[in-house]
Amino acid sequence: MDTSCSNATLSGSDDEEEAKEAPDPLYSVLKDPTRDMSKLVNNISSSAISSVVHDIVTAVDGDPSKLSLSYATTQRYRVETVKTIADKIKENWTPPSTANLHWDDKLMATLDGAGVGRTKLLGVPAIPHKSTEKTGDLISEVSIELIEEWNCAECVAELPVDLLERKSEVLELCKNYLKQPFSRGGYKELVSLALLYLSEGNEVEALEGFSFSRPGALHKARWMAKLLYAIKMDLLGTKILGELPRGAIFATCQLQNIRRFVQFVVFCYIPWWLTAPVPSTAPKNDQLLINSLINYKEIDDVIAVAAIKCFGNHMWYLTEELVPLALFSNTINVDKRRW
Repeated sequence: MDTSCSNATLSGSDDEEEAKEAPDPLYSVLKDPTRDMSKLVNNISSSAISSVVHDIVTAVDGDPSKLSLSYATTQRYRVETVKTIADKIKENWTPPSTANLHWDDKLMATLDGAGVGRTKLLGVPAIPHKSTEKTGDLISEVSIELIEEWNCAECVAELPVDLLERKSEVLELCKNYLKQPFSRGGYKELVSLALLYLSEGNEVEALEGFSFSRPGALHKARWMAKLLYAIKMDLLGTKILGELPRGAIFATCQLQNIRRFVQFVVFCYIPWWLTAPVPSTAPKNDQLLINSLINYKEIDDVIAVAAIKCFGNHMWYLTEELVPLALFSNTINVDKRRW
């Protein structure tokens, strides 16, 4: 009899264990990755989830006491599920052949990571507020860790994808113009700096004999000085921040704005400025400049909009009388000129 009771007790324990191993799907709602994803998409907080699940279980005649609906438990399930989902996304994601890395709170148009030209959010790493390291170095370190973690270090390009094709075109243009005489030394220096910026010092033959000139006056009559000094500060930015006292030339946060300006100057302004003195190519060059400014919105919308607005103030000289000049331009296809 004692044995029978003992067996009955053991049998009862087995049933309880089987029940625990196969819980009712209703009570596993907090651990379901699919449902947890919908909670995240709809921005439902952990405390709100507990309340909603309690009401749902009660409405279908369930027993809410079988669920642990505390905030800590719900949040723990949520963190575990999010990690599972994130690991699966990372495992199934295929890096593109070429990509650009954006960081430091830049707003992206899309974050779905699907298809060509889309944006993929790699992570939102925490950066310590109090550190002996510079903020730029901290951002650089966590960015490198992220691209290595996602196995896409090899596909990150040094320039936006839209500018990679433009780079070789502007590079050849600068090399060809350096072979010609310049009316002013500052003009040649600007083209040389642009070539140095694009080639990263690899065009040794084209840049033979070039050296940085001593800074001169900075005023409206010498408007090109702003371009010359901006490119020099960009090229020497890392050295300036590393060797000179903080704020000696510019604040750390200003370097990024200087680099944005220089990128625009090199890829949009200089190619147009080099060909501006040729009257026969003026109509086409002006049209190409407008098109490049519109396309530049994809790279830097703030600079592009400001440039388009500024250029729009000088549209008065784009008259019909200037169009026939294009008939004498060698840069326009013969068939188009005959048409």
